[in-house]
Amino acid sequence: MTTRLILVVAGFLTYLVQPDDIVWALVRDTSKPRVFERLLFAFAAALMGGAALIRTRALVHPDRKRTSDAETLGDLIFTIGLAFFAPISGFIILMAGETMIFYRLIRHKATRLQDSETSWTDALKKESGKWGLFVTTIVFVVVLNDRLAEILAGLSVFIWVLLNFRPFRRTSIPSGA
Repeated sequence: MTTRLILVVAGFLTYLVQPDDIVWALVRDTSKPRVFERLLFAFAAALMGGAALIRTRALVHPDRKRTSDAETLGDLIFTIGLAFFAPISGFIILMAGETMIFYRLIRHKATRLQDSETSWTDALKKESGKWGLFVTTIVFVVVLNDRLAEILAGLSVFIWVLLNFRPFRRTSIPSGA
């Protein structure tokens, strides 16, 4: 997970030298840039939503080999969708990095040790960041407002942190304490 976070940060730090995302760079000189921009971002949203569904379902219905492969494939598909929001150099960083991770994990057939099913609630909590970014992308496709998308993306990450990092999770108090 740390490697992926570094990739995402590196990919989006390219905004410091390239102010336009890859989609705008591709569509700005077309006859109907807003239409094409919406179509490409809608495609990115579909990829992100599909990836979130693949990963969430893999957690709910585990099978050692399939779960690992599904999560790895879900990460790759999600990164492709996310990369549409980065500048061209960020897109390249994200795609190259995630592709290397994907091939390394597939080649080594890394398997998770989860044998029991996870509830849909727990799976959704674990994947809440991806689902939040999916919703953010849908809202962005409709309104094409960068500031609103930035706020929603930040909120998605904040909620994911609250739901998934141990210091923030609710723990049961032992009886007799």
